Amino acid sequence: MVQNRLLEAGLKSCKARKKPFINEKQRRARLKFVKDHKDWTIEDWSKVIFSDECNIQLCPTPDHVKQGIKQIFLCEGHMNQATYKTVLEENLLPSALTMFPN
Repeated sequence: MVQNRLLEAGLKSCKARKKPFINEKQRRARLKFVKDHKDWTIEDWSKVIFSDECNIQLCPTPDHVKQGIKQIFLCEGHMNQATYKTVLEENLLPSALTMFPN
């Protein structure tokens, strides 16, 4: 059986994570954002800091590290509103001030 051979090879199956439904209000907001920023240059976007709340796996090689990342904060366990605010204040803000001193 194929599943047994995959397990013997150390490969496990997984289910795709369910994506949240995008309602009409969110769809309109995304479309407005795209239209408002469609003419931005690389220089415009270089002044933006993105906060990504996704789960990541650390890669052992530097080839997988994106250019321009100044600081990565790893949070173990669940994050609530208060913890997220603290993370932004103590990690994102100092990094932003380093990148954009003015």
